[in-house]
Amino acid sequence: MSTIPLIKWDCYLIDCSSIMAFSGADYANPNRFITYRQQIWAHLEQMILLDRLRTVAQVLPELEYNDPESCRRLYPLRGRFVLPTDKQADISVLNLVSKYPGIIDKGQTYTREPADPYLIVYAKKLNIPIINEEKRLAERTGARKNKRLMIPDVCEREGMIGQSICLEEFLRNEGIIPKLP
Repeated sequence: MSTIPLIKWDCYLIDCSSIMAFSGADYANPNRFITYRQQIWAHLEQMILLDRLRTVAQVLPELEYNDPESCRRLYPLRGRFVLPTDKQADISVLNLVSKYPGIIDKGQTYTREPADPYLIVYAKKLNIPIINEEKRLAERTGARKNKRLMIPDVCEREGMIGQSICLEEFLRNEGIIPKLP
């Protein structure tokens, strides 16, 4: 969770983990956002149409593998939703992965290009935040405590303060779910 007050950005990037969290595909907590699921979908689809919510091409194969229903729902919007690729980003991703090799999940069970480094590179390039459900190493406990680096870890190390936003903070900030007193 971010400890920095959340500002309302004009545009956001979104990671597969967040889509899975609100769609119900998060195996650990499938009903976390069940009460607001339809409002979340409607709001995010509207944000896509207004060019306020984007992702990278590498998220769609990850989503198709983990949450095929959400992938089918978002696929028709891909022209507006998915950022165009650029060769400079590929070079920046290679540099980022060289600097933080732990950002790549070596235990993945299918072949795909990892999305996290691309999300970080584009977030930095465009100065926009990444909505994700990943926790910093310092916030993790148990078996996940010493696993790979995740988006919040690398954003923090790269000085991208406030550019890793958890889904719940984003939803509250956008007024989709109520703020706690």
